[in-house]
Amino acid sequence: MDMDIKVIEQMVEQALKELKSEQPQKFTASRVERYGVFETMDEAIDAAEEAQKKLLFSKITDRQKYVDIIRAAVLKRENLELISRLSVDETEIGYYEHKLIKTGWLPRKHREPRI
Repeated sequence: MDMDIKVIEQMVEQALKELKSEQPQKFTASRVERYGVFETMDEAIDAAEEAQKKLLFSKITDRQKYVDIIRAAVLKRENLELISRLSVDETEIGYYEHKLIKTGWLPRKHREPRI
């Protein structure tokens, strides 16, 4: 089970406080930051299945519009930074600055449809 390092630190701090005061307190985890628009993984999977069906039967011109929208979203500075940071944090491979360059370079390089 993977635990966030901050949650572990909070638990240790609280345990030390309880030992000092000898009055156990209930641990409360801090607010977990969420990414995405779905409440559960099942909702996300269902939406992905529906989107795949729609994409399968869509016109090439519509597909190009989807690609253009995704490219524009990825190229926003805040998204480039988030994608790059998450990629380094999750894989523990590479450097943030390099990922930032690569993440921004690929959507700019591939302008033609790749569908």
